[in-house]
Amino acid sequence: MNNKSDRNPTEPLVRRVRRALEQRCGIASGQRLLVGVSGGSDSVALLHLLLEMIPALKLQIEIGHFDHRLRESSGADCTFVESLGNSHGVATHTGIWEHPSPGEDAARRARFDFLTQTAQQRQCDAIALGHQLEDRVETLFLRLGRGSGLRGLAGLRWRRADRVDIVRPLLDCTHQELQDWLTARSLDWQEDPTNQEMHFARNRLRLRTLPALEELGPGWMLHARDSIEDLGAAWDWLQTECIRLSRTICTAEHIDRQALAKLPDLLARSLLHYWFEDHGVVELRREHLVAAAELLRNGQTGQKCPLPGGACLVLDSTTASILSGEPLKTSRWTVSITRTTDPEPLPKRPVEPAIRLPGTERVFVAFGTIGSTLSVRQPHAGERVRLAGREGVRRVFRLLQEAGVPARLRGQWPVVTDQRG
Repeated sequence: MNNKSDRNPTEPLVRRVRRALEQRCGIASGQRLLVGVSGGSDSVALLHLLLEMIPALKLQIEIGHFDHRLRESSGADCTFVESLGNSHGVATHTGIWEHPSPGEDAARRARFDFLTQTAQQRQCDAIALGHQLEDRVETLFLRLGRGSGLRGLAGLRWRRADRVDIVRPLLDCTHQELQDWLTARSLDWQEDPTNQEMHFARNRLRLRTLPALEELGPGWMLHARDSIEDLGAAWDWLQTECIRLSRTICTAEHIDRQALAKLPDLLARSLLHYWFEDHGVVELRREHLVAAAELLRNGQTGQKCPLPGGACLVLDSTTASILSGEPLKTSRWTVSITRTTDPEPLPKRPVEPAIRLPGTERVFVAFGTIGSTLSVRQPHAGERVRLAGREGVRRVFRLLQEAGVPARLRGQWPVVTDQRG
């Protein structure tokens, strides 16, 4: 597939969008789509364009509308979308944000959750959204400001894998040509008054920055689009390399420090991004990846690097591991006391180093030396224990190290104490 757009401004819009839907978004004949329709011109244009394709592609179209309730007129948008669906005989599913939270990101997540759940219930093959060219360029600028890496700068993609895949067949279309297409057919849409409010960063970009950049020369927006396509292609290639390298450098629990240190910086950071997300660490920024790569190359055993969500990257001598920020769940263990007169001999140390928290363990102690109440908790820094048959006390963390417990797990290894500690 050619990564550059073959956009022809004289080609009928419906034909251009159909080609994007099939070739770039991967939608096949007969598939079921949930179309996210806000009531604005972009999403309404997407719906009408898809409706025109039904005879040729046998598409099954349904509508999803989410009322954020962030402004008084949002109910009118919902009524408009429902009427639109009814007039075309299209099933329309509406949701209401019961507990609105401030912020564009919270609203976006709530909307995506509703659309995803609806698409899963309706067994849709994908969710179609009306993001267009200006949305694409605005997203690039916003992510630049947040310090995104290459993945973020690749911007909005034609198809994004998710619980239900997201497709965006209008990414080559401008906002103005979509409105012109609707106007030429006397098709209505709803205007969102908040799109003119300048305290939103995206609105300032759309109303001030992009028009000023377009004045630098004709076609600026289209050149920006082609650069974004190239960034996306570069990220796709890096992802392919990361998948290949992960088979030899990464395991489910560790990443090889020496092998990663030999990679070029960009490839090393991309591999870390891939590995972190595979372990549920999301909302990564370039600064996280740079710090993690630097630590892997030059850090000392036991050093840590914070990651989003309370997780951290922890170094061992030759590898590194991700330690979750979740506290120890002591409810996973129970302590039972059984009196015995013939204890089995205990090994001095495990035959193989343990790398996971224990399941069932048996320990023999003099019954009269423990209190009546036992509990399980994490070890405290500097804590010591007196071992049977030995003089003096030993540090708990030192014993765990000698037993082969990796540094990343020592702080979460369960210890049993009585009421006297």
